[in-house]
Order: sequence, then C-alpha cells, then structure tokens
Amino acid sequence: SLVATGYIEKAFATALSAADKALLVRLCAAVSPRALIDATDHGASTGQSKQIVLISLVQQLGEQLETGAVQPVPAQRAGGARWPALQLDWLSDALLALQPREPLIAASIPQVLAVVTHGLERAMGVPGLPDEAALRRQMQIAQHLVRSCQAGA
Repeated sequence: SLVATGYIEKAFATALSAADKALLVRLCAAVSPRALIDATDHGASTGQSKQIVLISLVQQLGEQLETGAVQPVPAQRAGGARWPALQLDWLSDALLALQPREPLIAASIPQVLAVVTHGLERAMGVPGLPDEAALRRQMQIAQHLVRSCQAGA
C-alpha cells in the first residue's frame, strides 16, 4: 500500500480524488493526522502539494458533516475508531495545518470554509449523538479553527 511504503500524502490524494467515504474513513483510522502533516513522501511532497491535499480533506470532511454524515460508522469499518470523533479530530488538525494565504488554495478557502461552517452548524443540531458532550466540544473547537482560518485568509 502507499502508506506502508511511505507515500502518505499520495495515499490521501488518491483517496480524496476517488471521493470514497469508506476509503477515507479507513485511511484516517490507519494514519495519524501528524503523519500526513509531516509526510515527505520520499521527497515528492512540497508545501504546496500538502496544502492542496489538506484543503481537499477539509472540504470532504466538511461536506460529510453538511450532508448529515456525522452519524457513527461502525468501529470495525473505521479501523476500530469511532468515526464522528475521528472525523472531527482530522478536521481540526487539517484546519490547524492549513495555510489560507497559500496562493494555490487561497481562492478556494472562502467556499470550503463556508461548507465546513454549515456542516458544523448542522451537525451541532443532531440529537442523540454518541458521546454527545465530547463531540459537541470537538465541533466547537473546529468552529473556532474555521473562524481563525477565515481571519487569516
């Protein structure tokens, strides 16, 4: 696999271009956000390519929130992890690493952050989430990070 051979960024780029939620869930469960952020892909990764992967990841995670996909994914399909919490962890870490002024992504930042904002607002209104208090706290942190990115754009 790409991850096993050290091509973490390429694995995410491939999963994101496939727009396959199940594949993205498995990849996020198998790799830590820090592994993606620090990945060099044997020298093939650049700061610009990383930002493109991160904005794509933020967009897809935000779209999943927006479409109500905050519902739990069985732990066995998410590599043992609980998906809404894992999804929000990844969203927060990707937002922290995002550089809104990077010229290759700057034009997309407002639209992507609007999708994430709407998705978070929608998800906050879902009743009966598992670990509801913890998830709502994660959503509030993600909302704060979105506002920070908007201010930095």
